[in-house]
Amino acid sequence: MDRRLLIERKIALVRENLARLGDLAKLDRQTFVSDFTKIDSAEHRLQTSIQALIDLGAIVAADRGIPPRSRSTELVEALHDAGVFPADRRDTYVKMTRFRNVLVHRYNHVDVDRVYEVLKTHRRDIETFLDDLVRALAPGP
Repeated sequence: MDRRLLIERKIALVRENLARLGDLAKLDRQTFVSDFTKIDSAEHRLQTSIQALIDLGAIVAADRGIPPRSRSTELVEALHDAGVFPADRRDTYVKMTRFRNVLVHRYNHVDVDRVYEVLKTHRRDIETFLDDLVRALAPGP
């Protein structure tokens, strides 16, 4: 697949997911936790959004000559060290990638209240990470 098209599709995926997650975030806690389809949708959209950010981060890293990393948290650290995003966002983005790992690898142990909390209070972090990566992918002056 063409690099530019791949990047555009990942960006579009995150933006669409953020819109849908925004709809889910409007639900009160009881409505959310009592409907497995809402929980499943939130988990899936959070997971795929964060994975798309990791994929975009890997493209930024390759563009900057940063060696590949085996762990997504190491990739975030390397992007931070390369100045891709401000230092005050490092811990947030590391936590985000760890949360994605929980969604992927501990699927039967995901705390629904934690998913709801992320849905209600951390969607903006996904958007901010996307904005940082889009800036890093933009052609130079």
